[in-house]
Amino acid sequence: MCLFIRNAINTSEANAITAGKFITFTVILLDTSFNSLAFSYIGTVGSAANFSVRSSADSYATTIGSGTLTTLLMDGGASINLSSVPGLQNVSTAQTFRVYFWGGATLRPPRASIM
Repeated sequence: MCLFIRNAINTSEANAITAGKFITFTVILLDTSFNSLAFSYIGTVGSAANFSVRSSADSYATTIGSGTLTTLLMDGGASINLSSVPGLQNVSTAQTFRVYFWGGATLRPPRASIM
């Protein structure tokens, strides 16, 4: 699945959340535990850009993983460990994830492929 959002780069995580600039997707796997989330990012990043991931398990209240993208043309992957997130273990309902991007200078909108 490939998702993209225009003008997703904001000055801070808080600004990205307030502006509603995120990529979202829902996973429907019942009676399961999430171990990790991996995605690739394609976009032109002029300086370091950051990402964070939140989930519907706690109504998007906390960041469950984050990282920094540092190359000029990022066409690589990022992954976060979900095995220690209590709300994502032994799940019996659909879970929705949001990926926020902020910081850095971008010339192309980010796209994320969820793996």
